[in-house]
Amino acid sequence: MIWVRRLIAIVLATVLPVVMVAAIALQTVNRSTNPDFIKAELVKVDAYGFFYDDVLDTAVGDRIESELSLPEGLGQFKFDDPARARRVILDAIKETFPPDYTRRQVEDALDELIPYLKGQTDEFELRPRLDEQARGASRAITRAIDELDLSQQVIDNLLGPAIQDSLKDLSFGGARLNITPDRANAIANRIAPEEWVDAQIASALTEFVSWLTGDQDSFAVTIRLADRVPAASEEIKTLLRETNFTRFLFDSVVAPQLTRALGNLSVLSFDIKVTDAEVKAALETAAPPEWVDQQLGGLIDVMADYLSGGSDDLSFSIALEERRAATIGALNSLAQTKLRQAVAGLPGCASPTASAAVVSRLLALRMPECLPPGVNTDAVVSALTPVLEKELEGLIGVNFPKDVTFDRSTLEAQIGGDAFTAIDNARRLIAGGFTFTDADLKKNLAGPSSDGLNLDEIRQFFQPEFTVTQADFLDLVNRDQAAQAGTSAEFELIRSRIGTVVGLLWLLTLLPLVLAAVIGFLGGRQWTSRLAWASAALAISGLIVWIGLSVAFGRVQPILHDELVRSVNEISDQDERRVALAGIEKVDVVVADVAAGARGSARNWTLLGLFGIAAAAGLMYYARSARTGGSGSAGWLREKIRVGRKSGSMPAGPVRAQPAAGPETTGPGKQGTG
Repeated sequence: MIWVRRLIAIVLATVLPVVMVAAIALQTVNRSTNPDFIKAELVKVDAYGFFYDDVLDTAVGDRIESELSLPEGLGQFKFDDPARARRVILDAIKETFPPDYTRRQVEDALDELIPYLKGQTDEFELRPRLDEQARGASRAITRAIDELDLSQQVIDNLLGPAIQDSLKDLSFGGARLNITPDRANAIANRIAPEEWVDAQIASALTEFVSWLTGDQDSFAVTIRLADRVPAASEEIKTLLRETNFTRFLFDSVVAPQLTRALGNLSVLSFDIKVTDAEVKAALETAAPPEWVDQQLGGLIDVMADYLSGGSDDLSFSIALEERRAATIGALNSLAQTKLRQAVAGLPGCASPTASAAVVSRLLALRMPECLPPGVNTDAVVSALTPVLEKELEGLIGVNFPKDVTFDRSTLEAQIGGDAFTAIDNARRLIAGGFTFTDADLKKNLAGPSSDGLNLDEIRQFFQPEFTVTQADFLDLVNRDQAAQAGTSAEFELIRSRIGTVVGLLWLLTLLPLVLAAVIGFLGGRQWTSRLAWASAALAISGLIVWIGLSVAFGRVQPILHDELVRSVNEISDQDERRVALAGIEKVDVVVADVAAGARGSARNWTLLGLFGIAAAAGLMYYARSARTGGSGSAGWLREKIRVGRKSGSMPAGPVRAQPAAGPETTGPGKQGTG
């Protein structure tokens, strides 16, 4: 019952498009996850250029704007030209991770990971060689710092504020230093010039990278400040002058030493009384600020040598011998002034006898009791001055010190213990240098909790022998799925099933062909008719699927595109919106290629069906020709002759061909005439 079979064949033919869609879907998924297809698509849409020129550019631009924020406590980098800063930073990133390197790593990862994830292989290995990139990063960062003049900002943002903070409480004798941020930065620039900071940064980066890449087991970045002490000394001298340290040095060190050396000057001859303040004023005349300031420079030099570790001795002497004559002169002037005041305060002599007694007292170098009329005060003072000069010469000549020496204990008593604690800390820092080690880095990054960065694990990424294998991947899966009670065993099971499907994919994609063969066997009686039925089913189904996919993609893709664009347009940042829109365009290209592949598969089924139909028609024609005695034009001619004979329109018997016009042969070797 052929009609029943053909009815079943027709029913199966209606199922064939569905089976064909499933087969095409499997083929499309397999093709779309093929490493070669993905690599070709990434190149076609210029994904690597898009990543560097658009994604990274926008990310860096958003991070920079007009300034680059650093971790807390490190301030900010500001840029007068953000566009230039963006270019320099992008160039540094490209130098560290060139596009060719990124493409090579991505393609290697695709070649290794996709077959593993699809269950086609049981292991993979990736060797990113990040050690080479880290060395390149050191050079790129150093160059970027130089081009963007970031060393200057390190000075202004870090060293300047540190100097201001350390000097804000500096005071001597109640005079407090008022240092502004600009002044602190100016000091910082003189103590640590930009080229010196550049050298320190380059050295630190080299040391850090050598440790990071495993060239050495530890690192110690040492910033030595001892060679900057001379420049710092000049700044310290200027600052100490601003805090009136010269006055403090005189009041606290020089004057007390001289006062103790002079002894008691409160009462001189002629009952002249001198106060401590008057003595101190006289000593200030003998030791003027200019001279004390010179001594201040020597003291700072001694302290600078101590701070730099060049000397362990803080002893310092101020030579006073040269100030001896000036001191005597100042005290003589004070004594004469007091003597003149005393003489001017004498009452006038009331009698000749009293006047005569004045002369006697002056000859005896004694203060008169009265002043005769007409006697010049200066004459009396001149007569008595040698007494005071001799008295002062005697006192000072015996007790006046050649120098005044003070050491740490003297300074500490005068300046204070807290100040010397800071001085000792500064000495340890300057003499030994500022050292930052891998242990310090680990401590800083660990944080207060146990969730801090593990630098030992990070270092493994930068070792030359670092590899990523399936064992590392499975360990990551175990950690990520711990919260969901998932394990790598479940992942392996899924991967195994995917591998089974991929392994049988060739068979699954043949299902339309198998179903078409069944339709052919049911619909046809002979091999040619069976081929015609099967091919027609394939051609019609392929055409239906091809039209359906074309229509579906033509309608669905614009809708999805518009929805994505609508979502992206909600992004407020203009640059981010631009990059997202450009990304949608590249996704559209990939989706179009995937859809084109699916349509191509449907087209191929259609072409296969049409080819089968043509083959079936050819076979049928050949078989019909064979039944009529031949094939082609000869068989057609014989059929016409046979029909003609039956109708009597052609004579019976064999039909001979007529000779062509031309010379005749009348016999062997003879030629007739025409």
